[in-house]
Amino acid sequence: MSVLQRSLHTLGGNLRRFFTHRLALAIGITFAADSLMFGSWVAYIPFVKTKLGLNDAELGLALFGMPLGLLAMNPFSAGAIARFGLARTTVGATVAMAIAFALPVWMPERWSFMAALFCVGAAVALMNVAMNTCATAVERAEGIYIMSSCHGMWSMGGMLGSGSAAALIALDVLPRLHLSILSLLVIALTLIWLRPALAQVPREEHAIGGARFSWPNRMLLFMIFIGLVVSLGEGVAFDWSAVYLRDTLGAPEQIAALGFTCFSLTMMAMRFTGDVLIPRFGERNMLYFSALLTSFALLVAIMAPAP
Repeated sequence: MSVLQRSLHTLGGNLRRFFTHRLALAIGITFAADSLMFGSWVAYIPFVKTKLGLNDAELGLALFGMPLGLLAMNPFSAGAIARFGLARTTVGATVAMAIAFALPVWMPERWSFMAALFCVGAAVALMNVAMNTCATAVERAEGIYIMSSCHGMWSMGGMLGSGSAAALIALDVLPRLHLSILSLLVIALTLIWLRPALAQVPREEHAIGGARFSWPNRMLLFMIFIGLVVSLGEGVAFDWSAVYLRDTLGAPEQIAALGFTCFSLTMMAMRFTGDVLIPRFGERNMLYFSALLTSFALLVAIMAPAP
């Protein structure tokens, strides 16, 4: 068996185990629910920009509401998990996220729009910590790799969300109607199916509640810097890809919405293979390769003459 065949066999086994493991799949669907709402919202950023009459600077300021919400909630996320439990916090954060993502398209002016995005950021921050902690708890308890596959599910949800939004834009479906119905569906899925499934997540309260603040060492600071750089690149794709495609490259809105779809598609492919590639090639080598590939891709996107 060749190296490629062994890698594909291992990848197939990992994905089969992930999709047949009820708890791992439930956590993965939680990731997908988050990005399904997020991808749908991203597709409508050009619509909101036009509706509120915002220029690029005003839109950039308003979009800053989401990272402000993330920053405000992050310090309290671990405490919420310690107090309410991992499963309950994950379910509550998912419901809050679904409600929050439906709000921005309803806002009549820029400041209420920014406030709505602040709520989105706060809900997403709590959900991010909770669902990633769920994945970590399962990995530790059962000795399996699921984190990269869970993030692959996030990318899949983003692809489906932005892709469906592009189709609905072409059909002239109102963004308010789309996001409101999608929000209700995600809430129903969470309360009916995800809540009992996530109740089986191994408890990690001892690890969370016993944590104390300590100053980061050099390696942690370096990892924080890497995370910041990655977030900047993702932020460009998340918040500005549709606006750039429509306003700069002249793409129609339904085509502009597909920018995030393509971004999510390639992200999904790499994340689903990550649980095989990282153990094989090492975390450091994959980090270097990913950084070089990302830099090259950003240059190509900036220099592209057409959608």
